[in-house]
Amino acid sequence: MSEEGYTDITILEANRLSSEEGKSQNDSNNALYTNKVNNGLKLKVGDKVSLHSAFISEIGAEGGEIEIKGRESQNGSKTLIYNETTHTKLDGTMEITTATSESGSLSFSNYYWVNKREEKTYHATTRDDTIDLVMNPYKNANGEHYISLPWNFRTPMGGQAQIKFDSWDKDYSILKSFPSNALPATWEPHLSGGSAIFWWGNVVHIPSPYSYSLLDKRQYTVSVSQNASQVTILNDNSRYSIYQRRGTAYGLTGAGNIADWTSAIGQIEWGKNVSTQAPIAMTNASYLIGDYQDKPAPAVKLQGDLALHPYVRVKNKVQANAKQGFNSPEDVASSLTEDVQRVSRIETIKHLTAGKGELILTMIGENEVNKVYGCANPVTFSHIGASNTHRYDGSSASTALGDTETFAYMTQFQTIGVKRPDLYDLGRLAFSSAGALTENSLHVGLKPLDPIQTLETSVPWTAANIENINNLFVSQKLYPEIFQQENLYETNWINASAENQRFLHMNMSASNTGFLGYDLTESGHQYYKDTFGVIVKERQDETYCSSPIFININPSTEFSDINSSLAQGQDFERSVYGWAIKKNDKIAFQIENLSLAFGSVLAIIPKSYRVGWDYHFTAFGCPTMLLYNGFLNASGDAFNEISATVQSQSRQAGTMLDLSVYIDRIYLGSPDTSVSYNPNENRFQIQELHRSEVIGNLYNAGFDASLPYNIVSTSLVAGYSAPLVSVPDNSQSATKVYKLNKQLLANNFSPTMAPYNNTVNLTIYSGPQSAAKSASLTHTQPMSFLNPNIQPQTLYDSQCGNYILDWGVEEKYWRESLWNILGFRYSQIIGKGTENKRLNNSNDFSNMKTPTTNADITNSDFASLTRNVYDAPNYNLTPPSANLPAFQSSAAATAAKKETFYPEVSITQTTGQVLRAEKLPTRTLRPYFTIRSDIVGNVNYFGSGDSGIPLPVVGVVDKVSNSGDYFFTDDQSLQFTITKPTTLTSITTSIHDPDGSYSSVDPNSAVLYKVQRNIVADMNPVQTILSNIKSKKERVKFEESLN
Repeated sequence: MSEEGYTDITILEANRLSSEEGKSQNDSNNALYTNKVNNGLKLKVGDKVSLHSAFISEIGAEGGEIEIKGRESQNGSKTLIYNETTHTKLDGTMEITTATSESGSLSFSNYYWVNKREEKTYHATTRDDTIDLVMNPYKNANGEHYISLPWNFRTPMGGQAQIKFDSWDKDYSILKSFPSNALPATWEPHLSGGSAIFWWGNVVHIPSPYSYSLLDKRQYTVSVSQNASQVTILNDNSRYSIYQRRGTAYGLTGAGNIADWTSAIGQIEWGKNVSTQAPIAMTNASYLIGDYQDKPAPAVKLQGDLALHPYVRVKNKVQANAKQGFNSPEDVASSLTEDVQRVSRIETIKHLTAGKGELILTMIGENEVNKVYGCANPVTFSHIGASNTHRYDGSSASTALGDTETFAYMTQFQTIGVKRPDLYDLGRLAFSSAGALTENSLHVGLKPLDPIQTLETSVPWTAANIENINNLFVSQKLYPEIFQQENLYETNWINASAENQRFLHMNMSASNTGFLGYDLTESGHQYYKDTFGVIVKERQDETYCSSPIFININPSTEFSDINSSLAQGQDFERSVYGWAIKKNDKIAFQIENLSLAFGSVLAIIPKSYRVGWDYHFTAFGCPTMLLYNGFLNASGDAFNEISATVQSQSRQAGTMLDLSVYIDRIYLGSPDTSVSYNPNENRFQIQELHRSEVIGNLYNAGFDASLPYNIVSTSLVAGYSAPLVSVPDNSQSATKVYKLNKQLLANNFSPTMAPYNNTVNLTIYSGPQSAAKSASLTHTQPMSFLNPNIQPQTLYDSQCGNYILDWGVEEKYWRESLWNILGFRYSQIIGKGTENKRLNNSNDFSNMKTPTTNADITNSDFASLTRNVYDAPNYNLTPPSANLPAFQSSAAATAAKKETFYPEVSITQTTGQVLRAEKLPTRTLRPYFTIRSDIVGNVNYFGSGDSGIPLPVVGVVDKVSNSGDYFFTDDQSLQFTITKPTTLTSITTSIHDPDGSYSSVDPNSAVLYKVQRNIVADMNPVQTILSNIKSKKERVKFEESLN
């Protein structure tokens, strides 16, 4: 017998849709499934099993370019620290006690009692489909929706009768000569010719030029005759990071409402019980002075010193997700942008009016990157609130319960902007608000013969104190411009440099022993002073403020910490971190060039001066702003004409409700932020983290001069007349631009920016005016000069925006993140600069400590910046310059000659500079699949970690071959031989990524297995039979039968 045979081939289909999981609609894991084999398939020893073909289903496999698996890192994560506003609303036990709430002067919008800025933590797992960010909003100093700090109250003082349309055109300056130390019994004399110092709401003393940097603030003379000047922050479009007070209560004014305020304040957590950790409620007395368990108020406590209250930098969590599968770059960008821009909260703002029900005021909508923040309004940012808070009447401190006007006034300071947030935070971490005391005498030197001096302080010599102060000093080095002589008033600071010096604050006056610094807000307040343990009263002036004191740095030990053998602090040569000297177990510093702010040349400065970090709004290097809603007064009188009021729904007796007090928040952020894909650069990019300036509309756009203009009350319109021509709505008003010599459109009011009237009608000569040569007049034309508070020849490109504080991924896990897939590199996000650096190169934003975006200023723009006197571009080759036209001799012309005309320039922007990824996006991180199955028992494949999955690999599917929504492969050379008999009743199949984990696939996958069985058979049966027949006769007979 010839024992030959043949190979029997069976194809087994393992389709996910017909699997047990598919039939039961179990889609929890599309990469693992089991198929039944009907009647079973017997496999013998020697049979072979292999992968015939596989079709792995991933939607978009053919058209997509970027693979998103929806996978999280096995170990990668980061704890994000952010904060959010939580509200406490009215309940049944807390009702408004005022009979008519509209007569009260504080909003109960949506019945909030308390806003609290509370810290949160979030465990952000590193994923390839998710980005987690922490952002901080900022407000640009662009002349809109803020007031320079310090500032006493909105302007002008008095009732609504005193707050008229022409208040837009007043200047709110500070008189240099204070009338007297004694205040009148009432304020009313000031309404009838008294000192304007109280009328306008500004601070009462011009800050000493020793106390601020010319980089941050400016002083200019508003009125020579009245000896009046203005000192405000520079309105130069700098970015101010947004901070909010930890807890802010709301309520109504009026003596009968103090109990409501007490209830509201009690919902703010002062601290925790040390033993039980139960929360301890805030008291009125602690709220008045900003006292918290972890941030105690100074030993000498002063009501109304609001700068000393704890503020926290706003940190918003932002999350966006990309869709799993294969997506085009545009689809990935669209998905992320949709999440960022999606409106996450819509709220109708309502107000409860006693006897009239709810009144719908407005509505707000917020998304991940554009939110509303509480701000001051013209009603409760009032002179009576300031008077009660700062005790203008010279009375002693408030009662323990406080008063409602004070609490309402304090609410206005819920949100502030800070120019240098790192210095603000680190300074408060290093020193208490009272600061420390000097423990040796000093003297004012005579430049350049001033000897080096040692400044001894009461700060204990501890590692924590040294580290905290050093962190502050390291951050100061990022601001070399602060130390430049041209930005300093004092000539004794000629040697100041960020390379060899840092700064702290020290009181300029020995009289101010209770506090470090002063905010010039107490207009007649009898400020508390601690003299040898006795509390006395005394008026203060600008010398109560602090001035910078410059600390020398030893470069040879600048990087030696307290544990270094090279620096133990014995002297300056061995100073820790290059500055810390140990004296009597306390911290001392080396100084030189002590400022004339502290006295005349060679004056002796006795010990016990306050030194450290000044928390006040006047502190050197720390300019701040207060958010403001932009209304002039309660009725919202606009420039020259318009009132903003809303009618009560009840319409009882035609009641009108002033709206300005209830619009108590403004939007900040970047509503158009997006992640986009630039096909020209083949890069992903983040764009429009800033809210661009726009062309805008004039305050009276839409006025139709052809309509009747009827005077209904002659007493109210005296001095006003209807515009002579219509003012059309500018169809290009929403166009994004950056501006040079920005003109304010009088759409929102701020006393910091007044006066707003900057247009004059000028009769212009066609030739030069001189006695020897006549000239013919051409015409009279209105011309606008630059608002004196706006910085000339300065770019204004942003209203507000967002910083990225945290990208949500640790460096060691960056490669596993979606940022890496998009092409961003960790080295790009390690900022080395400061918050106010401009982004000039989209491919490199490492010069910004916390990245944001701004306008894209191109060199070609400068060709159109040169303008003639009529503001028309003339494309000269010179840089832009001011114009001074020749005027007709008249009173108006004479006044106008004092003004320089800076033509406004607006250059259109699209997206501005962007944060562009350094590398091309990664198309796929996983170039193949492995197919595993229990159809075989032996393993011939060795690879990555198996994630605990014991099934052997039977085939590999690369991602080169794809069609439609499938990756596929044909017959492979991998074969597996059956080593013991078995009956196959089911097949379990699993699909894996190279790292051994399950693949993220769609439910339409299928795998075809090939089973080869050897069948033994007699391939020549006739010859076999003949060979078995021994008789010749029988063989012949058999052969004949066959024939």
